[in-house]
Amino acid sequence: MELAKQYGPIFQLDMMGTPLVFVPSAELASEVCDEKRFDKTVRGPLKRARLIAGDGLFTGDIDDPNWSKAHNILLPSFSQKSMGIYLPMMIDIASQLTLKWERMNSDDVIDGPKAMIGRSAVSASIMIPTCA
Repeated sequence: MELAKQYGPIFQLDMMGTPLVFVPSAELASEVCDEKRFDKTVRGPLKRARLIAGDGLFTGDIDDPNWSKAHNILLPSFSQKSMGIYLPMMIDIASQLTLKWERMNSDDVIDGPKAMIGRSAVSASIMIPTCA
């Protein structure tokens, strides 16, 4: 939010040569996520990943039938109601992880992906979006 105060409601930062546009308010985010007026473009690393992974939710163009199938399957899982159900689990996982990290020595290296190894698929699937 400090950057929004400094640069305004819409701003762009250079992240290692890649320009990223930020819209820090919920209202503007809702505006730019309006699928009736805007769509996504597969480019850069995702375009290269598509060569290996094929077409899917992140690598497919929105007019691709497989993108549409993946989008329709996942959409209910990301509704406001579903997020409300996930929130307590996400808070619990994040609390466990930060408690573990607090107990580490100051010179220990924290490896986020490695911290998820050995957890159940459900815990890992909750931890990944929680940490992101």
